[in-house]
Amino acid sequence: MANPASTREQLYDAVQGTLELKSKAAAKRTVDAVFEAMAKQVAENGTDTDYTLTIPALGTFSVEDIPAGTSRNPRTGEATPRPARTKIKLKLAKALRDIGK
Repeated sequence: MANPASTREQLYDAVQGTLELKSKAAAKRTVDAVFEAMAKQVAENGTDTDYTLTIPALGTFSVEDIPAGTSRNPRTGEATPRPARTKIKLKLAKALRDIGK
């Protein structure tokens, strides 16, 4: 069975075809600029747990604080402390969630 995952290169090809760009390099710059802008927005607001970045066709990115706790090594059962951290969550748009139905 073939790997169903797409690579970034395939995304560049799709953007190049959709936008009718003359070069793959232009598609690469476009895709990378979008990802960079999204990452910058989330990074600048990453400490605000009320922050969300919504892209209607994709979904909503949000920031969640994870409290400190204890983890266990599954091999030895040894408890180790886990520091508090912040994580980014993505809730997929309904259209994407419904694709698999």
